[in-house]
Amino acid sequence: MGRHIVKEIFHRLKSDGRIGALGLSQMEAPCESMVEMACLMHDIGNPPFGHFGEAAINDWFRRRLDIASLEQDALGNDRCQVASLRLRAGDEDNNALRGRIRLDLCHFEGNAQAIRMVHSLLKLNLTYAQVGCILKYTRPAYWQGPAPAAFSYLMKKPGFYLAEEEYVQTLRRELSLGEFHRFPLTYIMEAADDISYCIADLEDAVEKKIFTVEQLYLFLQKEWGSVVKGDLWLC
Repeated sequence: MGRHIVKEIFHRLKSDGRIGALGLSQMEAPCESMVEMACLMHDIGNPPFGHFGEAAINDWFRRRLDIASLEQDALGNDRCQVASLRLRAGDEDNNALRGRIRLDLCHFEGNAQAIRMVHSLLKLNLTYAQVGCILKYTRPAYWQGPAPAAFSYLMKKPGFYLAEEEYVQTLRRELSLGEFHRFPLTYIMEAADDISYCIADLEDAVEKKIFTVEQLYLFLQKEWGSVVKGDLWLC
């Protein structure tokens, strides 16, 4: 799906005569390869049972690291079960780091774990552009407070952990990405992911006999048949 979207984008840009002006001459094949790689790899950090697994991991950490005491600044009543991460009087600099680590651990997220997997754990030695393709969200896991309005969508989930923050900062410099910005090809990967899941959901609905193939055909024809002239719905 990702390769198809890239091909379609380049086809339209060529038809409009804009490839050269955008500096994309000879870039179709590299973009196809990077998007395909991102589509295959972006879920590498997902735990067993998907979002339910994420919730279970976060619940386990929250019950042991006492995030509530961080939110209430309860220095004298810190019930964190890890002694080295408890807040300590007169140690404000290290307390800030302890707080970030605890928030980090309590916000496990598959997309952030993917960055950790490819860089820190598996050490895949990918290019910055390749890793940039799977950096779907652009805030650290320890982030608190409201996100800038212009980036609220890109910051709705953690994108990376504290351990990978320095690497992500280097990636941004090398790719000339502003703070909280995405690498452009990430949008294509996300679109391919959304379309693929939608198709899979429709296949599941037919398999579970929620509706028949014939009904699905009629639903799709009703939704799009009169819009895409010459497409199969009008055959």
